Amino acid sequence: MANLVVKFTLGMKMASSKLSVFFCITLCLSCFSTAKLPSNFKKCSMKDITCLKDAIQDALPKLKDGIPELGVPALDPLPIPKMVIPAGDTVVQLEQKYTNSAYDGMSNAKIENLEFDINKGKIEFQFSAPFLELNGTYEINGKILALPVFGKGLCSFRLDGVTGNVKFDVETFTKDTETYIRGKSSKMVIDIKQGHYKFDNLLMVINSLAII
Repeated sequence: MANLVVKFTLGMKMASSKLSVFFCITLCLSCFSTAKLPSNFKKCSMKDITCLKDAIQDALPKLKDGIPELGVPALDPLPIPKMVIPAGDTVVQLEQKYTNSAYDGMSNAKIENLEFDINKGKIEFQFSAPFLELNGTYEINGKILALPVFGKGLCSFRLDGVTGNVKFDVETFTKDTETYIRGKSSKMVIDIKQGHYKFDNLLMVINSLAII
């Protein structure tokens, strides 16, 4: 079967908990004690928002290959074992499932704004990135303009002009006289300017004929 290559410039939103969790790891790294962090990472008080924002920005390219001794995975590429994008309510209604995938491009992200209130258990910030790339396997079921669309196989796509909003709900707890931050939930919504998509074995049914 031939490959279907799709290109369009409509905005797209999607949630990815794995990416948002990685941002949380980056933020927590900025709050670690000097003894636990490599010397080239900036350390901040949790009350110094400006320092934390700068520290996250400084840490992103340094985390490209991860920090094995702290158990921090590589940022580029960042493995995404599973990602689900539910069907929307527009002319494009596709339920998308991605597995064994990996993102690339997050080490080039720029932190635009940061709100950090540990007393309220809220962390939120915005970011932008020139591009994000994903490669992996997919399964799609749904409709485009009422026409059935389905398929599964290998996929790859590139998102250009990425902007995102990341939110965390967290709580603090004490163990052995030390205070820790624990995540309760996280959400990241991404907008893009343009996307280039390639899906192997994707079918669209028109008048009972399958278009490959």
